[in-house]
Amino acid sequence: MNLSSKQKFYKDTLLSKDFFLVKGYGYQHLSTNKDDETGKVNIVYINKAIEREAEFCFIPFNAKNEEHDLIRLNIIKDANSFINLQNYLRYKNIEGFTRVSVSTPEEYYNELRKSNPFYLINIQGDFIYQLRYFLDYIEKISNKYLKKILEGKDWEEIPFDWGPYK
Repeated sequence: MNLSSKQKFYKDTLLSKDFFLVKGYGYQHLSTNKDDETGKVNIVYINKAIEREAEFCFIPFNAKNEEHDLIRLNIIKDANSFINLQNYLRYKNIEGFTRVSVSTPEEYYNELRKSNPFYLINIQGDFIYQLRYFLDYIEKISNKYLKKILEGKDWEEIPFDWGPYK
């Protein structure tokens, strides 16, 4: 599947009425980087009642940046406070995620990518299957660990992971 097909499927899937991961959140905006080399697609949902946002960012495979169909999910409380789901899972040592402690950037990012479902390449199947599997996975994780955060009943400050750049 080429880049534009992946971008379209990602947008269509997350904007479909069947996408219900962020209950109580409504679509706010979408942005696509067509002019740069990343092809990144950002979709943001907002819950106006609690002033929280859920930002889904798809970064397609890009040989220059060595990304492999990565999806980032950030829960945003305000301009100064957000939770990156991948960092949250690593910080809490849950769902098989552990803190990465290696010294060089190359080792750090190689370790970060291992068996990590946020990198869709780690999910067997074509892109359509990978994305659907990932969204099901995120829904289960969110219901299990982020429900109160998404509902605005709780918030946790997670230290930023500087990786090998400490």
